[in-house]
Amino acid sequence: MIAVIIFILVLIGLNLIPQIRKKKNEKVDRILSKLTVASTFIFAIVTLFYFNDLRLKGLYSIPAINSVFVLTVLIYFAFVTNSRVKIISIPILTVFILLSLTTTFFGRKTYETKIDETHKIIVTSGGLMACGQLIHITKTKFLIFDNEILYESSLCLRDIRQIDIIKFDNESAEFKIHHNGELDSENPYRYKIENKNVW
Repeated sequence: MIAVIIFILVLIGLNLIPQIRKKKNEKVDRILSKLTVASTFIFAIVTLFYFNDLRLKGLYSIPAINSVFVLTVLIYFAFVTNSRVKIISIPILTVFILLSLTTTFFGRKTYETKIDETHKIIVTSGGLMACGQLIHITKTKFLIFDNEILYESSLCLRDIRQIDIIKFDNESAEFKIHHNGELDSENPYRYKIENKNVW
């Protein structure tokens, strides 16, 4: 709760900075406003895909987009002169910032490896209630997205460093998952899946 209050106070403080400035620079305001609209649009599209099980390829693509978005919004808050449009946009952008922080810290890709030309196995950090990292099997979609086709959250494995593909065919898949051994003594953990029209 204290962190949320501090976060809100920081945002209020940033929005008070333009009031201190004596001169209004309309050109800077326009440029920063356009950059904020562009970064918000990109963030919203990527987040919409993310919640529909379509993740951008690459370990750092989503954290990079989220970081650019948050930085752009903070600069917008600090330098653009307060107006009716800005005041209306503040609560919306604040919610988006909280959403970007959530998707950056929870559900962040920590490991990925190719299974074949179209499939990958991806490891993500779990949420607040997760006992370990989450396993996703994905399939390439629209060239730049990994589409989740299988999700596993019950393994309770942490600090997954490597996954070896033992078998992956039309009937089943088998992997060896190397982890820290804290919550499961079997290391590497043998993870087997029967293919029930998943891939």
